[in-house]
Parts: sequence; structure tokens; C-alpha cells
Amino acid sequence: MNILETLLLGRRGGATSIKIIDVLLVTPCNISQIAKIININYSTAQYHVTLLLENNILKKDSDRYGALYAPTSYLTKNINIYNDIKKELEKRENIIREAGNYE
Repeated sequence: MNILETLLLGRRGGATSIKIIDVLLVTPCNISQIAKIININYSTAQYHVTLLLENNILKKDSDRYGALYAPTSYLTKNINIYNDIKKELEKRENIIREAGNYE
């Protein structure tokens, strides 16, 4: 497993991290903007952004409050792997959702 698979498929919070990455692939944002866009609380957004930052998936433009986050070159170079991981996570979520409909 590479770091993307570990972070996005190997954790319960992988779906939230994917939502954050998807936002940042469109435009750099600060943590408050991320939280608002994907409708999560600030501390949850901060947790995921910090985890992605520590693992070289995201970068930030400064150390000041309100810093903007964006994908690293590592993520953009591995965008096909990222997209495959997203598809796999969607499959897993669909299986779980369908299983719930049969109970």
C-alpha cells in the first residue's frame, strides 16, 4: 500500500479526506473555507488537513493564520492512483449502503 491508499482506504476518515482533496484540486482554500464547503466542523477539517499535510499530500502557502492549502506535486503526479482510490472507496460505500437496505 502506498501512502495515498493507507490514508484514504485504510482509515475510517478516508472519505472526508477525499472530499477535502477534491475541493483543493479545484482551488486553494483555508481550513474555514474547506469546513464550510464540505459542511464539517472546523476541528474535523483541521485534523484531516494536518494529516494530509504531514504526509506530503497537501502543502500550505504560509504559516500564518488563514493559510491556503493546495495539493502537492506528489498528489498531482499520482492523480490516476488517487482517482482509482476514489472509485474503490465509492464501491465499498455502495456495498455497505446496499447491505443496509437488506436488513
